[in-house]
Amino acid sequence: MKVLLATANNVKVEAVLEAFNLYFDDVIIESVNISSGVSDMPYCVEVERGVKHRLNNLKVYANTEHINADYLVAIESGLYNYFGSWMMTSLVAVSDMTNKVSYATSGSYPIPSNYVNDIMTKGLEYVLRDIFKKEASGHTTGGVGYLTKGKLVRKDLMKEAIILALTRFINDNW
Repeated sequence: MKVLLATANNVKVEAVLEAFNLYFDDVIIESVNISSGVSDMPYCVEVERGVKHRLNNLKVYANTEHINADYLVAIESGLYNYFGSWMMTSLVAVSDMTNKVSYATSGSYPIPSNYVNDIMTKGLEYVLRDIFKKEASGHTTGGVGYLTKGKLVRKDLMKEAIILALTRFINDNW
């Protein structure tokens, strides 16, 4: 089974592989960097637009390059304001070749409002490096890894969201 993924980020590749391997055999991930058409740190509806654009751009890429994949996956992370509080979350879109699409979100973690502007302009990695005096990277444990002291890492959040998005494909009539 082939899954085409709209990023080459190693954490997201591993999360997609682990999630799909729970339900399918012989999973092969092909990853390619695909533009989301939104800012580097999208917020609110921009995160939604980003995941949809990334999925649509991935479909165009697959058609143009004549890539046959069983599933297409796009992931977009960004800031959301829930209940007057800022949170970091990820949206996942999974599509099959019949154009059935399923969306899901990762777990979200709180972002103190005094850091939101710096995160939007400089990035989460910069802010975490400034606060914790350590390197933080979306290619390793991610911000959640630092904030939970390694008990939960970015791959865990991604994998959970991918599994949830797959529920429409692994259950008949859902």
